[in-house]
Amino acid sequence: MTATAGPTPDGVLSDGADQFVDTPAGPRICYRVDGAPQGVPLLLIAGLGLDLTSWPVRMVDSFTASGFRVIRLDNRDAGRSSRIDASPPSLLRQLLARPRPDAYTLADMAADTLVRLAQPAARTVDASVTHHLRMLSHISSPTFPPDAELERTWAASVWQRRGGTGDGPAVARQIDAIRASGDRTAELGRITAPTLVIHGDRDRMVHPSGGRATTRAIPGARHIEIPGMGHHLAPGLLDRLSQLITDHITHSTSPRRGDQS
Repeated sequence: MTATAGPTPDGVLSDGADQFVDTPAGPRICYRVDGAPQGVPLLLIAGLGLDLTSWPVRMVDSFTASGFRVIRLDNRDAGRSSRIDASPPSLLRQLLARPRPDAYTLADMAADTLVRLAQPAARTVDASVTHHLRMLSHISSPTFPPDAELERTWAASVWQRRGGTGDGPAVARQIDAIRASGDRTAELGRITAPTLVIHGDRDRMVHPSGGRATTRAIPGARHIEIPGMGHHLAPGLLDRLSQLITDHITHSTSPRRGDQS
């Protein structure tokens, strides 16, 4: 395991240092740890195409202040972690839902906690920032608008963090993996951990019915649908989301009366 020295390119958004670990399967994974070593571990896995810096620092700070040891990572094909050698599927193959025979599966991605976000092959930092802001205009909500200046700074830092390269091929590979893996309802039914599903009723990327279906598939899961919330961790939502997650984990990890000695 190694750790980087000095500030990271996105240091304006996070004080955590990038660290690296070589996994038995081969990929080198980049991660950060914030909070007291004795804190309750809390693993944050970002959404499609987003690296570990996508978690708002205000949210991370809230979790560490509540006693959690926050772990964020770039999985394979994301951020500073190892890239996959397999060529991406063609756009036609993606549209026809015909996966490559050697495509890695969603189960593989779950094991490595792969996280990516669809983005065109922008050739400059300005193009990457422009795309990000345009994308936000479609997936965010007027009820909880994004902070444009913060998002602009973040998007530029992500471009620098991944070495000024686009992530189009990585996104295409993940889409191929998702299509190859099929319906995951049965696997969701095997989850035994206490589960809280939080979803926005204005989510344009994942329809709210998906959150409800996920809740029904996981035994004992709870569901909270937030009015006006889109597909974005907007500043106006961070305090509520942090509190919901903190309360859920605290309740789930607290010993029940019958379990106390």
